[in-house]
Amino acid sequence: MATGTIDWINQPASSTNTEFRYTLNRQFFWNDLAMAYRFTGDAKYITELKTQLDSWSRQYTRLSNPDSWISTDVRPKWDLFTTSERVKNWMYAYYMVQDTGGWDGYSNTMFLHSRIAEAIGGFDEELGIGTANNGGEDTDYALRAYRQSRKSRFVNRALIGHRDHNPRLRSRYYRGSLIAIARHTAMRPASVALLVRKIMVGSFLVATRDMSSQEFRTALRAAFMVGKAQTFAPAPPQSRGRAA
Repeated sequence: MATGTIDWINQPASSTNTEFRYTLNRQFFWNDLAMAYRFTGDAKYITELKTQLDSWSRQYTRLSNPDSWISTDVRPKWDLFTTSERVKNWMYAYYMVQDTGGWDGYSNTMFLHSRIAEAIGGFDEELGIGTANNGGEDTDYALRAYRQSRKSRFVNRALIGHRDHNPRLRSRYYRGSLIAIARHTAMRPASVALLVRKIMVGSFLVATRDMSSQEFRTALRAAFMVGKAQTFAPAPPQSRGRAA
């Protein structure tokens, strides 16, 4: 792991307290970060919160079988009490920062008719934080909804944008969103301009050294070369109502 990244899973050599990992993964301190940002307006607190959320999501994978939470090899990941405390603290922290400039809302601003939601299914589980592609599930979902809709309304004014203040965090989501856009461009050629713009964004991130050239090449291969037939195939209906 990169220097400064929290190891959420392994017991540190400096502590013999068996409760250390459980307490760490309840993330009470996220409320402190949220409050510090709310009271001071200093971006370092919200940046740290988002960085920790990103690293936690990378290290924790979803359970293939929810009933296996009791297994020692997934604890304290999904210990029920730890999970319930974590959810509570996430909600407290989220509601403290959701209406601030440091926390950018985007996916939760989309409204769909129930017919559309039922037709397209859930999120693509090959995309999103916690997968190898680490993002793009929201872009893929929105594009699938757009293709399925008979009508879409465009509001021609500023609403809510997704502009993370930390460019390194933006670059981590690049690969998944590029895959999603490339997939839908193959089925809807009118989206070529969107795809070209996304590639230009990747080039800019490389030029500003916010993303490595290796990460950029890997993203391009994932979107255009590796498993091309699968990548460009229409997304099948995904599972509904599964907890992430």
